[in-house]
Amino acid sequence: FVTVEESDDQASLEFKSSKPNLSGPPSNAIYELEIYIPVIGRQRFLLEIIRQGLAKLSINGILQLNELIYYDIDQGSGTFAFDLSEMTKQILRKFRTSLVMVKYCQESDSPVVVVRPPLPTNIELRLKRRTVHAPSFLF
Repeated sequence: FVTVEESDDQASLEFKSSKPNLSGPPSNAIYELEIYIPVIGRQRFLLEIIRQGLAKLSINGILQLNELIYYDIDQGSGTFAFDLSEMTKQILRKFRTSLVMVKYCQESDSPVVVVRPPLPTNIELRLKRRTVHAPSFLF
């Protein structure tokens, strides 16, 4: 699970996996989900794990984000921690939306993002791993 700490000048997230000693999502993995969120509309979430410690988060729709995120992993607890940029924090505030929690499920190889749109409830988004197929001309 993720703990979100937000003050007027900074926001940080801590990601906790369901298992200790979890190294997190594999490098070069891409996870995505397109979903309709009430009030905000259709959004496409894309999480690219560039390498351990570096990921790219993209959100496309009315709410637009595209950010490189450096994160640390506590191997003992499986906790991921990173800070969001000022621009991302401003965009989320503008839409009265917050990132409540993010967790990685090793069994299903899928990150789950819990967001709170400007509604009285949280929405759980389970991103699915994109499979990359080799071009047919290689065979």
